[in-house]
Amino acid sequence: MKKREYATPFSMLHAASLLSHRQRIMKFDMAMKKVIKQDDYVIDIGTGSGILAILAAKRGGRVTAIEINEDSLKYAIRAAEVNDVANRIEFVHTHYSKYIPNERADVIICEMLSSMMLIEQQIPASSYAIENLMKSSGKLLPESVTIFTVPVQNEILWRRFEVQELLFPRIPQTAENGQSIDLANLLEIAHFDLTIPNRHA
Repeated sequence: MKKREYATPFSMLHAASLLSHRQRIMKFDMAMKKVIKQDDYVIDIGTGSGILAILAAKRGGRVTAIEINEDSLKYAIRAAEVNDVANRIEFVHTHYSKYIPNERADVIICEMLSSMMLIEQQIPASSYAIENLMKSSGKLLPESVTIFTVPVQNEILWRRFEVQELLFPRIPQTAENGQSIDLANLLEIAHFDLTIPNRHA
């Protein structure tokens, strides 16, 4: 598989760093508890560290975990073995659009949220999954995404790209808690219903 053949194949280190996002993981686990029944077939698109696939297996699902990054996939396999669910998860190294399941899924987990929907494949992946991987009666997690924005002041990030008298091109960065000062109220700028195929593709 050629490098950069597909957009945003996040690195294994990035995937593992998301394990610290406990609120996000807890919310997905709560949603899975509601929709996954014993022996439901679950497909996890972009499994990364394998955390959501492992939780789905713990909830009784028969899981296929798809991941394009080989290092991330190896890490997820090790994590499944450590957590005694390797027998309930099939790991597949491929792009979601290349995967052909033996059966359609009762539940699709597609969690590619990272950069305000600017670069990740959340919309096309969700649309493809509904049309090609999921039963008509199936459930998609998440079902929708709402983007909010607020202007902030962050001196640490602003000065990051100035080192002594050297300048470096600015790129999007993630701020630590407590670093930024809000300059206005939160504003909703977009809402995406991911259950409607191709609506936003």
